[in-house]
Amino acid sequence: MTAVDTWVSVAKTRYNTRKAQNRSFTGLYTANAKADVKIYEDVYQPFGKKQFDTAVRLLVQSSRYAFAMPPSPASAEVRQAWMDGINRVLAGKQSPKAALDQAQREAQRAIDQAT
Repeated sequence: MTAVDTWVSVAKTRYNTRKAQNRSFTGLYTANAKADVKIYEDVYQPFGKKQFDTAVRLLVQSSRYAFAMPPSPASAEVRQAWMDGINRVLAGKQSPKAALDQAQREAQRAIDQAT
């Protein structure tokens, strides 16, 4: 179920079902970035409503920036280190590199203490 071709096949089936119901197909978001792009390029059909079509395009493009935080006994501390780093950069207190380096140290310390 992780193969791009499998997801494209599922998307085509869903597209045809939605079309038979006279409903729009908004795409299929699979957590497989390559499959999502292929579905968007080969199966998805624009609605002709600029804002909606733009939203679908941006949703597909956003997957390249997505990531997941795995569960961990230190999850809260890792998230806090990450958010604190972002806030230090936004407040002009640190460069992005310095903030990421500090957040990495803080997160690693939390992970080490949780294990």
